[in-house]
Amino acid sequence: MKRFLGHYCKIVYKIAGDQKKALTGEILDFNNAGFILIENQDGVHCLNTRRIITIKPQEKTMGEEL
Repeated sequence: MKRFLGHYCKIVYKIAGDQKKALTGEILDFNNAGFILIENQDGVHCLNTRRIITIKPQEKTMGEEL
């Protein structure tokens, strides 16, 4: 997980039931309690690592500013 710190990534995670959502942004921090902080154009988000299905590195596209 630490190799993704500071990189722009797409994270797919599950929410209640079997629903899946995706979040794209820069990974700011990872802690031993099992949470990661992600920043994107909507603000800063906190995710529990147990909910993450996959992390895929992405390149920023034009118009996406943090």
